[in-house]
Amino acid sequence: MIDGLHHATLLASDPGEVVAFCTGLLGLSLVKRTVADDDPTVARLIFGDPSGRPGTLLSFFVSPHFVAGRAGRGQAIQTILSVPEGELDRWRQRLAEAGVEA
Repeated sequence: MIDGLHHATLLASDPGEVVAFCTGLLGLSLVKRTVADDDPTVARLIFGDPSGRPGTLLSFFVSPHFVAGRAGRGQAIQTILSVPEGELDRWRQRLAEAGVEA
């Protein structure tokens, strides 16, 4: 039985924006930097809690050649993260101040 997700993987075109968003806004740590298995020109950045525990991880494949997608059949259109109990309002405000819809 699967009890939660190990990580979610997203695509991005700007590594600086990814690092700023994950470490600055979300407060995650960069726990691993590698490349895509099938294309070594594509960077893979993995963020999570300082120990990299499964369930805390966001993974990004990053390449300047990636273009913005469009919502369509079978495409995930949002990512949901958990926050500590009692912190939801604080996180909503923090994200709103950064211009992130939550």
